[in-house]
Amino acid sequence: MSTQGTVHVVDDDPAIRNALTASLELRGLVVENYESAEDFLRSYQDNKIGCLVLDISMSGINGLELQEILAEKNHNIPIIFVSGHGDVPMSVQALKNGAIDFLEKPYRQEILHDRIEQALDQSKILRQKSAELASYNERINRLSPREKQVLAMLATDNANTSNKKIAEALDISHRTVEDHRAKIMLKMQANSLYELITMVKSASSVQLKPQNT
Repeated sequence: MSTQGTVHVVDDDPAIRNALTASLELRGLVVENYESAEDFLRSYQDNKIGCLVLDISMSGINGLELQEILAEKNHNIPIIFVSGHGDVPMSVQALKNGAIDFLEKPYRQEILHDRIEQALDQSKILRQKSAELASYNERINRLSPREKQVLAMLATDNANTSNKKIAEALDISHRTVEDHRAKIMLKMQANSLYELITMVKSASSVQLKPQNT
């Protein structure tokens, strides 16, 4: 496997769960297994690279319901569904909701291993993106209220990107706008206006208000 991470196996059949765990561990993967969706939810912490191999038909919370719960909690763990029944509507729903794949038992181990590698690679990318966005948000939060106003105008209205128009809109001097822009570029660690705007648009959780204070 090119990407290291944890494979979470959720299956209420102990024979299948233990056999799959042993197979994956032989490939050098870290595996945690659970006998139910409830057990997984009690233990899972969304802070590491990982993927979920999930039985779709289980007592209690089933696989599709667990997928929905994880989405509601904003846990973006890649999911590979496995099922002993060829249920087309369920497979369509699982894939529509973002699953990596839907494999019918008995499946070829090589196919599952390939899907797991794909899922772990995806998890790594998601983790990197999440860390990047958190960094952008942290930088924005370090800006002063006035710097946030200037940044908002730069990011949301191309017609107001000139220093003159920003100065007029905020009733401040041209030189003050220049000073704010320089500080913004420094605090945001941006090398260009394009890079700065890309950061702000990516960090959608941060609300910037361009109006006067």
